[in-house]
Amino acid sequence: MSESIITNVYVRTLFEFCNEKLTNIAEIQQNLKFLVDYIEKNTDFKKLLFLDVFSINEKKIVVTSILEKLPLSKLLKNFILFLVEENRIKILPEIYQRFVAQNELNRGQIEGTIEGNIQTIPTEDIEEIKKYVKEKISLNPILNYKINKDLIGGYRVIVGDFLLDATVDFQLKRLKESILNDKNWNH
Repeated sequence: MSESIITNVYVRTLFEFCNEKLTNIAEIQQNLKFLVDYIEKNTDFKKLLFLDVFSINEKKIVVTSILEKLPLSKLLKNFILFLVEENRIKILPEIYQRFVAQNELNRGQIEGTIEGNIQTIPTEDIEEIKKYVKEKISLNPILNYKINKDLIGGYRVIVGDFLLDATVDFQLKRLKESILNDKNWNH
């Protein structure tokens, strides 16, 4: 089974636990973020979790001790210990990312990126792009702007599997392909 499928199973299971235990999903998401950030900041702890040098029992002892001191829900602590026991703790950062994405989808939202070559994007452009994307995918996009100096002009929008390429680069590429493929131009 691929890690991607395994990650999805754990995310789905975590959502099911939240629903069964009537646990606040936003709280679990905050707890996951806190833990992933904590692991990133503590390189020794990260090595213990992610390297295969330590046995599962050694990991469990240390993780149990650390989890007792962290302000995390009991549900999440048990989930983390289960990941350690199953030797799947390495995929925790991916579980967190997918958990956030699934939570956004459940709320009718999805995160995406607008790329352009200008320093800041006008608010009216953002609103028009959001409106267009929402019409196409029936979800409320949460869009972050990213400068891409390689673009000549225009915008490229990536939201999940949806791609809107309204860049000058893309338009020029299409024009070139059109000219090269047009029988009237080939003499």
